[in-house]
Amino acid sequence: MTILTDGIIINEKPLKDKDKIITVLTRERGVISIFANGAKVGKHSSATGLLAYSDLSLASTRGDSYVLKDAVPKQIFFRLREDLTVLSLAQYFAELTYELCPREDRADEELSLILNALHLLCEGKKDISIIKSVTELRLLTLAGYMPAVECCCECGCDLEDETLFFDVFTGELFCEKCKGSRKLFPCSVGVLTAMRYICLAPANKIFSFSLSPDGLSALSEISERYLKSITRKKFKTLDFYKKMM
Repeated sequence: MTILTDGIIINEKPLKDKDKIITVLTRERGVISIFANGAKVGKHSSATGLLAYSDLSLASTRGDSYVLKDAVPKQIFFRLREDLTVLSLAQYFAELTYELCPREDRADEELSLILNALHLLCEGKKDISIIKSVTELRLLTLAGYMPAVECCCECGCDLEDETLFFDVFTGELFCEKCKGSRKLFPCSVGVLTAMRYICLAPANKIFSFSLSPDGLSALSEISERYLKSITRKKFKTLDFYKKMM
């Protein structure tokens, strides 16, 4: 059976002299692995390179096994390679995609999110800490781990005029009264508003907000800590990105 889809290459593993296995976030089937015969040096090399966005023609052999029949690049994102910090963040997004995106299921919104993030990184007009936090929190939300940003999880107050505290292990918010002796991360109303926006806004608008430098720093810390607590994983690409900062 032939499958036509589009996708972003999020990993590549060399095999022998000319072959490789690529891991791709596809629109039709989420994250899948594909055997790409001759793709290291042949006509499909650019379309199957890391972070390339391509139209793919696949042969489904058995179960979840796929073989590449054809690949045509749609966007290579060359400008990511011009800045090592930007490239390391893009590679972190690829690692997050592998960890959080669905397998053998549609991934339209996930693919759109990563594409938009890569485009913004290439443009260089948006603060990269915003791109990082939005990608982290929105991927978590799409994966079913949306933080509880509506109200205090104990008393139900709407938190609009309160001192807020975020539990990076449970994703819950607490007001000053309900915080008790818990060691939680302080969260301003501005940061809470940004978190709500990232989780709930239409997909085509989620990067369209601004915060003060202090707010951006707090948002980045909260989103990163929450992601780490959910995935329980150490991301090598994130460590490298932070060394570049």
